[in-house]
Amino acid sequence: MSGVHTISSSPLSLDEIRTIISRNYTLALSTEAEARIRNCFDYLQQKIKVTAESIYGINTGFGALADRKVPAQDP
Repeated sequence: MSGVHTISSSPLSLDEIRTIISRNYTLALSTEAEARIRNCFDYLQQKIKVTAESIYGINTGFGALADRKVPAQDP
């Protein structure tokens, strides 16, 4: 049996996670989650435009490449 679990800001219990996995639920974003993701994206885009400082994993590489800046023109 497969259902849909809607991702939101509500915490999940381990039992709920087990159910989602064992029943092979499809995941969907709630309207709230989509709005929060858009707000964070907009914030980061603005932050990148107005600062030259490195933001780990956003305009730098990860791990050993953390000291490598990603050029602004590279999405």
